[in-house]
Amino acid sequence: MKFNLSKVKRACLLYESIEMLLVKYPNLITYGPNKEEWKIYKNLVDLLELFNNATIELLSQTYPTIAHAQIILLAIRKDLESEKDENFLLHYVVDAIISKYIEYFHLITGLLHISTFLDSRYNKCCFPNLDIEEILTPIRKKLINNYLY
Repeated sequence: MKFNLSKVKRACLLYESIEMLLVKYPNLITYGPNKEEWKIYKNLVDLLELFNNATIELLSQTYPTIAHAQIILLAIRKDLESEKDENFLLHYVVDAIISKYIEYFHLITGLLHISTFLDSRYNKCCFPNLDIEEILTPIRKKLINNYLY
């Protein structure tokens, strides 16, 4: 069966009804998820909703920019880090995602720096504590490196 976020989300919403059905028909218990699996499904929905919401946000933009994508990526990281508590059963998955996120985000930060700064709607949001020289220095370096090599 193909995984579908909306199906799992719907099943989580119907948890109590499904449990009642399993009580009424005990021969179906072997086919239903146990309590631990229900918690995992709920955590999975919470985790995947972050990415689903980000996708919807980016798709809803008439002219999405890399600067807007950077804000979405920063929001995802903040949300992922807030999911890291001992009650979240998929914390090891969140740790792995954050690790990859940091690795990949580090690779594209220079490019994001330039495009985000050039998009005046986002430069104050993404670089609130930097003065103009701190913003322009990496841009100059990137431009020099691209034209010299």
